[in-house]
Amino acid sequence: MKNFLTVLTFAVLILVQFFASDSMQIFGVAPNLLLTFVIIYSVNTEIFKAAIAGCVCGLFLDAMGVWAIGYNALLVMYIAALVASFSGKFFYENKLAVIITVFALSFLFEFVKVAVSNALFGDLPVFYVTGRYILPECIYNSIASLLLVPLSNRIKYEYIRGI
Repeated sequence: MKNFLTVLTFAVLILVQFFASDSMQIFGVAPNLLLTFVIIYSVNTEIFKAAIAGCVCGLFLDAMGVWAIGYNALLVMYIAALVASFSGKFFYENKLAVIITVFALSFLFEFVKVAVSNALFGDLPVFYVTGRYILPECIYNSIASLLLVPLSNRIKYEYIRGI
């Protein structure tokens, strides 16, 4: 019962990401809600749980995209483990730090995807993609994190309370 709210939240976000991401687009860019919530969830949890959540959400991102299965899963899992290993009371009390962390790690995630795509397929205009796609998505993820931080804090509170 302790993890019911966590599983329910991830399930709702997966459904929203799959079915409603087209309607949430602004200038052709949709937020990556799964990555955003995994980052925020990792701030409030331990490394193992964060890595598992990152891997599962990454697999769902792989199912949505055209990349090889496991590519997003590894990236999101490493990002979640990184956040969980460096998070602490500072992140929990400071929402600005969480927003900056979401922005920076969203940028890292998308830039690594573009860099690998450029290395594999070549001639991808990195600066154009960065300005047109990556930065707007990072800003959108940061705005979405404002809505997801209270939910993550509630999950942590419910887990500590033992419900």
